[in-house]
Amino acid sequence: MKKLTFVIFTYNRPKHLLKSLRSLSKCKDYNKTPFTIIIDKADDNKIINAYKTLLRKLPKNFNFVIRKKRLGLKKNIKKGLTELSRNNKYLIVGEDDLIYHKDFIIYMKKNLKRYENVKKIAAISGFSYIDNNFLNRVEGQYAAQLTPTWGWATWSNRWKLFINTDLNNQKKILFSNKNLLKRFDYDGVQNHSAWLKLDEKKIISSWNIEWELFCFFKKKLSLYPRYTMTKNIGFDGSGTHHKKTNYNYQSLRKKMNLLELNYSKKIRKDEDLIARELIKQKISVSIIKKKIVDFRRFLKL
Repeated sequence: MKKLTFVIFTYNRPKHLLKSLRSLSKCKDYNKTPFTIIIDKADDNKIINAYKTLLRKLPKNFNFVIRKKRLGLKKNIKKGLTELSRNNKYLIVGEDDLIYHKDFIIYMKKNLKRYENVKKIAAISGFSYIDNNFLNRVEGQYAAQLTPTWGWATWSNRWKLFINTDLNNQKKILFSNKNLLKRFDYDGVQNHSAWLKLDEKKIISSWNIEWELFCFFKKKLSLYPRYTMTKNIGFDGSGTHHKKTNYNYQSLRKKMNLLELNYSKKIRKDEDLIARELIKQKISVSIIKKKIVDFRRFLKL
């Protein structure tokens, strides 16, 4: 695909990045994909030198940017994607703590083309909220309002719309309306509004909570695969926002069939697709039924 780049953001984890790049090297279309690595400035010269050593060994389809000053997670990602969106129509986005399924790049490229003109879709996710108990009821992809961060893709026109949106006005509207707040927090099961407040106070640095806000107000959806195609290895205490934890996600499947990688333009309105995502978060049945009604309205293309 022309005018596409796969951008990877990293800060102080060259060893994680190396593992991530090794998994990418096994992906189909790896050699045909332009990559951009954006490194936020670390304070430790040993880390900087480790990155430089790693970068010298990369093939010709890799470009890289080393920030001259520390921007922080949110500013680095927003600035990086905004800069790349000027010359690239398609953006695949990853961070240094992700391990990829061999079909990840192909999956992203096909869906970026297939859903390019479906404005309701803001992003393509590589991670899935799938629950094994529901596999027999899920045929392929599913749409949800939650925004992905663990390996995802979007289009420059969606990203530019986000960057040019008055988020402060959206925040004012949100925090002055209890009903909107409840919906934004998924009826209390996702504390998005608290994250938004923490980000405003600069206690955390989250670009994603602003992207979540944007998609919420614009009624945008994200497309998720039936099986997860990324594995997060960043829960070892090395991440910016995550302490060490044993929180485990599904293993990457070695084989997937065409049904599981369904590229149909039609987004199904089957409530199980939404219920599954909510059950994963251990939400009560009464809340699930209520949210299914809400999502049915969102899923009409």
